[in-house]
Amino acid sequence: MGRSDQTEYNKQVYAEHMLKAKAEGLCSMLRCKSLAAEGKARCQFHVDRTREQKKANREDRRRKKLCVMRGCDQTPNEGKLQCQLHLDANLAYNRKYNHEFTVVDELNYKAATHCDFCSQPFNGETPSVDHDRKHCPTMRHCRLCTRGLVHWDCNTHAIAWFEWYEDKFGVTDSRLTAYRNRFPVPRTEMVI
Repeated sequence: MGRSDQTEYNKQVYAEHMLKAKAEGLCSMLRCKSLAAEGKARCQFHVDRTREQKKANREDRRRKKLCVMRGCDQTPNEGKLQCQLHLDANLAYNRKYNHEFTVVDELNYKAATHCDFCSQPFNGETPSVDHDRKHCPTMRHCRLCTRGLVHWDCNTHAIAWFEWYEDKFGVTDSRLTAYRNRFPVPRTEMVI
């Protein structure tokens, strides 16, 4: 039996074991006959052991001053546990999930140099993604109500205050009107 045949055989044995263990409510680890923990595929012993192994691996990587992501040999940023590559990847994932960013949106985000509301440069500050709170009132919103890339202060203080003032007193500031005219909601679709 060659190496690839052995690998296929092992996959088949493990798949059969997984089906049998799931049907009987047993631990998914080979040769373990314990009952699976509630809501888990493994028994409590194997759940705890896996958690301890992951914790030990992370501690070992911290001691060696390596990024805590498995397989990464980069040095983490000062005061962080991950390297810049993984920090950026996590932020990009969050933008995709929270703001439904497309590839075009991500490219625009990375190329942004000035605030879309006040036109001042970001100067190293991370841009905030502004959205129309009347369309989607939560932090996680659809891509149609995403407006511009702005300073955090512009988003949380200026724009939010102008919108509150408009709702409360019915008076719209000219800066807010100009901003809304540049970024209408719902946003038109951009096709690559």
